[in-house]
Amino acid sequence: MAPRPRSSSAAPPPPST
Repeated sequence: MAPRPRSSSAAPPPPST
């Protein structure tokens, strides 16, 4: 799993469609 940016710590990243 790639480390997500601290911008969204709790909320998951938006679905890229």
